[in-house]
Amino acid sequence: MEEARVQVATTVPRLVCLPKLLGWTKLLTRFLSMEVLVQAVGFASGLFLVRVLSKADYGLFTIANTMQQTMNLLADNGISSGLTSIGGRVWNDRFRFGQLLHTAMRLRRIFAIITVVIVTPILIWMLIGHGATFSYASMVTAAVLLGFYFQLSVGVLIVAPRLHLEVTRIQLLGVWSAALRFVLLATAYTAFLDTAVAMLAGTISFAFQELMLRRWVPRLAELKAPPRTDDRRDILSIVRSQAPNSIYYCVQSQLMIWLISIFGHSDSVADIGALGRLSVIFLTVGAVMGNVVYPRFARVHEPRLLWRRYWQILGGFSGIAGVMLLFAAMFPGVLLWILGPKYAHLEKELFLMVLSSVLLSIMGTMWQLN
Repeated sequence: MEEARVQVATTVPRLVCLPKLLGWTKLLTRFLSMEVLVQAVGFASGLFLVRVLSKADYGLFTIANTMQQTMNLLADNGISSGLTSIGGRVWNDRFRFGQLLHTAMRLRRIFAIITVVIVTPILIWMLIGHGATFSYASMVTAAVLLGFYFQLSVGVLIVAPRLHLEVTRIQLLGVWSAALRFVLLATAYTAFLDTAVAMLAGTISFAFQELMLRRWVPRLAELKAPPRTDDRRDILSIVRSQAPNSIYYCVQSQLMIWLISIFGHSDSVADIGALGRLSVIFLTVGAVMGNVVYPRFARVHEPRLLWRRYWQILGGFSGIAGVMLLFAAMFPGVLLWILGPKYAHLEKELFLMVLSSVLLSIMGTMWQLN
């Protein structure tokens, strides 16, 4: 009898956990099938640019794209983390959630103004230093700033469907915006395609995302709700605690491009930019984390369960990243073949690039969970 009781006691938790495991497996399988399509279309656009642009043009594109990402990171500076953290408690109250989104949007715009004043002159200087004329550098910079303007709203509004777990809708938005960018690039290639046009295609894609989110989010949050002082205080408290790490992460992730842009030449920048395109694998995993895992983690309030989920998520992500690194070490030629003959000589650099991406992605996962 005692042995039977022990067997029942050990079997029941397994039976309880099994439906949860099957539910997560079904959810992740459905999400990944769509996410592969999203990233495949995005990867096609990036690979298209790698193959059709000259190394000089692709070097300028890499600089412009990197600085746009830098602007977006600095303008956020922990705001999205605060938005997700606080939103995990108020997402089901439409008016209250709207107040939070409005508050976060105002803060992002303030940080954006500061960022633009600091980064824009550096961007123009770097472009001119790599062969662009002042007028052409100004055109590229205008496209970067316009895209950044739309990114500000997208970064805040996308939190609403995420916390409401509308994963399919987010993925469809990703598919259509990526497809739009690819069509624009392919159409431009038949007439004229350079760095400025490539950046403008990305800008139109961001504008499309904002337009669709502006139509969807009012059902989930009252965007005209006034901002709240206590939300502003709470978000700024998170920003102050995260700002040093946010700035470090921003500098660390972009430092390679900056150094090569300052001390190297356009071909070297193009090499790094092309290798960076292979990070689409990490974007797929990152999308799973951002749209499926993090929102559910934000809604956990029991401390013991929170810690258990933390180590489960981090361990699973690290295992996947390790497999990617092993593949890059064993089959570098396969990955370089994708980029084309202009970049076939970068076997050693490929491993270092993937290793850097693995370490940064693990650190980023810990950062988002924290």
